[in-house]
Amino acid sequence: MWLKSNRNSDVKIIVGSEPNIKEFGVHSSVLRSCSLYFQRALSERWKNKKHDVYIMTMPNIHPNIFMLILDYIYTGKIILNTSAEDYLNLLVASDELELLEIAEFAQKRLIKEFTPWLFSNLAKSLNIVCRHNHFQELHNLILKFTFSNPYSLFNSVGLSLLDEIAMIFLLESDELELEEIEVWNCLIKWGVSKILDEDITNWSNKNVSRWSDEHFKALKETISHRHKLDYYRNYSCGIPRKIWKLFKFFFPEPLFKAEKKPYFSQTSNSFIFSFTDQSNPVLSRVKDERKNEAIWNNELCGPSFGLLDLCMKDSNRWISYWGTYEHKITNSKKLTEELIVEEYEVLAFDNYNPIINN
Repeated sequence: MWLKSNRNSDVKIIVGSEPNIKEFGVHSSVLRSCSLYFQRALSERWKNKKHDVYIMTMPNIHPNIFMLILDYIYTGKIILNTSAEDYLNLLVASDELELLEIAEFAQKRLIKEFTPWLFSNLAKSLNIVCRHNHFQELHNLILKFTFSNPYSLFNSVGLSLLDEIAMIFLLESDELELEEIEVWNCLIKWGVSKILDEDITNWSNKNVSRWSDEHFKALKETISHRHKLDYYRNYSCGIPRKIWKLFKFFFPEPLFKAEKKPYFSQTSNSFIFSFTDQSNPVLSRVKDERKNEAIWNNELCGPSFGLLDLCMKDSNRWISYWGTYEHKITNSKKLTEELIVEEYEVLAFDNYNPIINN
């Protein structure tokens, strides 16, 4: 074991941070033989000339984990009797020290023996794989489960443990099986979990009524970083009314300032279609005399065909007020109709001529 081999050591490694700090005496020849990291690190600039000893500090590694690593380096002993969390920490530490055999062993052990634990502690698991995505097998295992079962994370007691890098990774992924408004709600819940020292598994919007201004400011600081704003910039038009005020509070007004003035696009070829009746998918075309008002373009709201022939109200609720296009797109006799849209797409097949409103 390492404890019996540290005589005549020429390397002192200070491991851990307060209150868990420990010094280890080891041999430079042994360390160099097992890792390129140590080959680079054990250079003359690390050497204490007075005592002819190399001095290194590793504050990010827990002494107990480093002890496991040293035992493996000195004896080749396979590490078996340890916990899933220790294996995760061992994975990260061995990766940092470029001890590839230990890292690969830890990854395979986690997958084989501790998959249920990894899924039950998604925040801790995601924190590791989102920072170390070269652990390909573990990375794919954790993310595949999270993308398919997002509420296993967002309804978990450990949500507050999820760090920002992992949260950003999830937000930027196209594989997360959530509607955009659900992603927004999960982002809010994550932000709340970071500022409240309490279990929020049953937290709801009603809890906000008890908040002070300081709570809102803290939440704003937690989620209002630029990378998150960019994600929601194009989605601001779809925020439901009930949380619009909250959204506007979190995101500064300049975010919603249009770079261009609203304008109409002129075309005689615009039409609205639906695949509900595939034998006759075109519901209505723009009137030739109203082609100057075919499409209303406004960066601060959703697409609008004509003035209000089909206009986005929020993410899946639209309104229809017949006028610019040839036919009403519903069978209702009401002048203005509210629609529920499950999915939509706006396609442009020719060059529009913009008519700017001054």
